[in-house]
Amino acid sequence: MADNYLERKMEEHRRGPMPAYRRRVTSRGLPPGTVSFPFPVRRIIVFSAGEIPDAVAAGNAVGLRDSLVKALAATGCRVAFTEADIVSRNRLAQTSGACGVAPGDTDIVAARWEGLDSSMTITCNKL
Repeated sequence: MADNYLERKMEEHRRGPMPAYRRRVTSRGLPPGTVSFPFPVRRIIVFSAGEIPDAVAAGNAVGLRDSLVKALAATGCRVAFTEADIVSRNRLAQTSGACGVAPGDTDIVAARWEGLDSSMTITCNKL
């Protein structure tokens, strides 16, 4: 058993060190299959009407609106969302980096951001 081990080690020694793994990248330094282009920062407000059911995203049960707000904020957009419950509003604002506002205070966000580029309304119908 020791002889086999020593023989393998001698063969490895004769072959020389293994070449280090080199990650292939494109000319812009991105992994293959990745696209990168400039995208201006958007100012988006997300409204939710009624009760929103849970959607499964990344293995965790989170609300559809929460997933949308987190995805938009991750792209670098300035995102605001409406939520009546202050505890839920603060939790989502802290985890996503978005701005949570009460349903009646949306004009304050538009004035502070000097306008809005887009607004989204999420509605869910029970089937």
